[in-house]
Amino acid sequence: MNLNEYIDHTILSADATSIKVSELCDQAKKYHFYCVCVNPCYISLAKQSLEGSNVKIATVVGFPLGMTTSKSTFRAQAILLSQPPEWHVPPCPANFLSYL
Repeated sequence: MNLNEYIDHTILSADATSIKVSELCDQAKKYHFYCVCVNPCYISLAKQSLEGSNVKIATVVGFPLGMTTSKSTFRAQAILLSQPPEWHVPPCPANFLSYL
């Protein structure tokens, strides 16, 4: 079993740059990771960098805390139009805590 095929290689920091995202993609290809997870503004760059590889692209909506409003719906629609095969939506902690 190759554990690399189960790893999401991620860069979601506020100081992520296109150079860092390209490096992340190169590492993901080199080590055969399952996917890279990037902020929505870097989906196109990741697609270009990963062309011809089996590495998938994931993104996030409402990251890091999920503390968003219905505007997230519009963000999600825009992200879906850029066609990442996988995306993550963090739950809103306030909503979760209200059920405890």
